[in-house]
Amino acid sequence: MVALVRGDERIRGQPLAASTRYLVLGRGDRCALLEVEIGPGRMHQIRVHLAAIGHPLVGDARYGAVDPDLPRQALHASELRLELDGSPLIGRAPLPADLVALCAARAIDVGALER
Repeated sequence: MVALVRGDERIRGQPLAASTRYLVLGRGDRCALLEVEIGPGRMHQIRVHLAAIGHPLVGDARYGAVDPDLPRQALHASELRLELDGSPLIGRAPLPADLVALCAARAIDVGALER
């Protein structure tokens, strides 16, 4: 599933364009594992957009609700793509142990991340 939603960040009262695309990689007990792509980036964009469609991040006290199983937001940059001096630069990081454990506790298979 891919969706686009509009942000609500404003400059001088005018909304700024922001889009967020997401793909559901797995579903579990009261939550889902998503792959998210943003462009152009705005402060709190992923958090605001997911909360706006009724699906806040697990552990997001500002836009959702705290979660007893995770003392932080369930948000992780598994891949960042930048361009440096005209050359692509890609950084990757595996899912941290606390998020792997949360997925296991919520019956979500993280195998979709191993592509």
